[in-house]
Amino acid sequence: MVSADYSIVIETGADFQLAFRLRNSAGLMDLTNWLFASQVRATSGGPVIATLDTTVEGNTLTIGLDHTETALLTAGRYLWDLFASMPDGRRLRLLEGQCTIVDRITVY
Repeated sequence: MVSADYSIVIETGADFQLAFRLRNSAGLMDLTNWLFASQVRATSGGPVIATLDTTVEGNTLTIGLDHTETALLTAGRYLWDLFASMPDGRRLRLLEGQCTIVDRITVY
């Protein structure tokens, strides 16, 4: 399976959150006992810029960072991806793409 290209934008000092539902030919997939991991890096194999929080509720996977975490990020262009470990032991890279971190204008 080839991962889908999905670029994201994270604003410094703001909460970041995206929700996904995985679907196959039978419909929405049951994510019970799946494990997910997602990181942002400047280059493949480079130091980790951010580790995105991953949570599963029902058949919805949510990734994100809260505003205290994004406030620590440096604006720039990075790479990110999302890996899944299935209950049967298979590992898949589901999504990958550019991660653009932008500075906010308003500070309060």
